[in-house]
Amino acid sequence: MSAPTPPRTILIVDDSSGVRLMLARLLAPHLSVRLADGASSALDALTPETALVLSDVRMPGESGLDLARILREQRPDLPVVLMTGVVEDELRAQALELGVLDVLRKPITPGTLFPALRGWLGEGLEELIPEVGVAEAAGSGPAAPPPASPEVSRAMMAGLGLLPGVAAVAHYDPQGMLLEGQGAALPTDLGQSVRVLVMASRVSGPHLGTSYPPRAAQVEYQDRVLVVAPTPTGFLAVLVRDTPGASTVKAWLRHRLGEPVGHTT
Repeated sequence: MSAPTPPRTILIVDDSSGVRLMLARLLAPHLSVRLADGASSALDALTPETALVLSDVRMPGESGLDLARILREQRPDLPVVLMTGVVEDELRAQALELGVLDVLRKPITPGTLFPALRGWLGEGLEELIPEVGVAEAAGSGPAAPPPASPEVSRAMMAGLGLLPGVAAVAHYDPQGMLLEGQGAALPTDLGQSVRVLVMASRVSGPHLGTSYPPRAAQVEYQDRVLVVAPTPTGFLAVLVRDTPGASTVKAWLRHRLGEPVGHTT
């Protein structure tokens, strides 16, 4: 009786433990996953079953491009995919020259990753990787309600700005770009972090045994609280001075956006 064939593995390489954990939770229910925090540890983590390397570009020491260059010499048949926050033309050209399959823009969503994996791995692995619906492929998760009008968005922001303890409110589009802000200015760059928080909350839901999409995530710092929530037109970020104020904000959002509104600290 022959031994069972070991499962083919995806190696995730990123110096951020949060990114590694998020991608591992996303992929582990469907595929074997190994993790590495840099190019050197990635080379040590390679096995004959490694089917694909998914690596960050910018890491301390050797970069994702350096790793792709080494793998092209040592494992020329091993597919490599890179990921980064900003995908520049020069980076794509360098990656193409090294035989990299693709360069993905962070944050990575199921709607981006799963269809790409089905194409990259193919042959015998399609049944292990879930198909993603149109709404999820667009990065919006479960089907969203019809888009709200700009007037509704401004009314929501104005209402939030009047709540006790609220220092600032910002509305970002689905890609994390700042659409409008009230109160103390929240930076445009915060939009990417807000988007990651909401996406991570969506990915975590199935692991917590719930099929409901997240309504809000709450992050507490020593002197302030950030509450973020998906909306039909993007994401809201509300900066609050204390946790009682954050509770008021979530209650207000629950009333305006519907149940449930949870929190992640």
